[in-house]
Amino acid sequence: MRPAISDAERGEKGFVLPAYVVRPHDGQLRERLEGIGKGRHAEFVLLHGVSCSGKSRTAFEAVTECLPDWALAFPKDANSLLALLEPATLGERTVLWLDGVHDYLHGAQGDDCAAALRRRLELPGPMVVLATGWDTLDQAPEPVAYGGREGVMHLRALAKSAVSIPVPGSFSSSEMEELRVAARSDPSLALAAEAAADSGRVTQTLAAAGKLLAHARNGGGSSGVYGRALLRVAMDARCLGVRGPLPLVFLRDAIPGYLSSRERAEAPGDWFRGAVEFGRTPVEGVASALTPVVRAEGMGAAEDVVGLDGTLEYHACTSRHAPWPSETFWSAAVKHLVEVDDLRMLSFSSLAGGDGDVSLRLFHHAHVLAASDDDDRLRRAFAEFDAAEHTTTSVLAGCADAQDIAMVEQARVMMRRLAYYRETNGADSPARRRASGSPKEVAQVVEALAFCLLSMVWTFAGEKDEIGRRLGDAAGTGDLLASQLRTCTKLFERVRSCFGE
Repeated sequence: MRPAISDAERGEKGFVLPAYVVRPHDGQLRERLEGIGKGRHAEFVLLHGVSCSGKSRTAFEAVTECLPDWALAFPKDANSLLALLEPATLGERTVLWLDGVHDYLHGAQGDDCAAALRRRLELPGPMVVLATGWDTLDQAPEPVAYGGREGVMHLRALAKSAVSIPVPGSFSSSEMEELRVAARSDPSLALAAEAAADSGRVTQTLAAAGKLLAHARNGGGSSGVYGRALLRVAMDARCLGVRGPLPLVFLRDAIPGYLSSRERAEAPGDWFRGAVEFGRTPVEGVASALTPVVRAEGMGAAEDVVGLDGTLEYHACTSRHAPWPSETFWSAAVKHLVEVDDLRMLSFSSLAGGDGDVSLRLFHHAHVLAASDDDDRLRRAFAEFDAAEHTTTSVLAGCADAQDIAMVEQARVMMRRLAYYRETNGADSPARRRASGSPKEVAQVVEALAFCLLSMVWTFAGEKDEIGRRLGDAAGTGDLLASQLRTCTKLFERVRSCFGE
């Protein structure tokens, strides 16, 4: 929860929390929490709405009003959430607060977190999981599944059980009247009421969301050009699927492609330090574009990574962007990003942008980093390829023109390569296995082949639902790839909306 804008002329300083105007969604949430407090069950409640719509403040006011003497648990990341959800750790009369719920549920451990939440919700209460997010759980892109055929089963089940309460992004005319009454004794509300008189976007005004976005787009100063480029890199990364912390070295190495030749030539020696300071400068004393990331262990902020403010992240994922990211962005991603899910999502995004070579590089790098038993990984790689092979054969069976025939030939070459790897690695003979490489090395090749086949089908065929159905029918081996295609569909729509013609 952010502080609000303040009236400097009245000497307001520090964390400013304005008076609260109760709206209809507050009544919905408070009625729900009161019912949970009187019962013996546990429940998952999700407040969803656009960035800076007041979700966190709504939750804070409701808990303070309805459950003032309950314990509060606020895990800082997915690992902390899983530790809290260990048996006998999280007791009754507890509010488990998940602010920005998708940060917990849409990473590598997302389905594990969803499963642990479901187990806790099956135990006696009273207890509530109170979450905030931009979308309902079933609207947001699914995490890339690595756990085998179950994929994101627990996340979908959790989404069905959640009580979703929408938080409107603007005040109605009657709510604006109530706001003006409260503003008579509250300077922050008075400023917001005047600034948002026409739009009704009171909460965004209080959080300085518009001015923060203007700072990212047009901020000046000696470091402005480099700071704006840094924020464009960060916003592009979020739009294209990177959810984890952003390494400073990634931002540094990606920036040159966002600058003109003159801007690069005139850069001072400390240009990057200035760019980072530009991103960390608070706007209106309320929020900065770059946010600190808590250390994995211990106290304080990590020194080598940053986050991106939620307003800019929301804008990045819902608005049109400048040109497609340059080669420096993709090279920096391959060199510096280490989160497997982030790399896999970037791989799908680059495919949506028509860059198959970059997509394959990112995909391969993600699989190299993926930690799993080599033999198990090899078995899963063959299962993935079987599904992709089955789908490719089915989709391309009716190809007729020359371009399509060339595509089929490429597919056949890949299938012949697969036959070689299956023959030399499927036998029990250690000598035959050593002849073609370790299980891990072979798995990397087979995974890349499967992705190539799937990429060709995806870029060639327009019927995405049909491809997903065929993958699901692929001899029972297509669940993982089908889940990835569902993720692709939502991500592709976002990427093409933001970067399309």
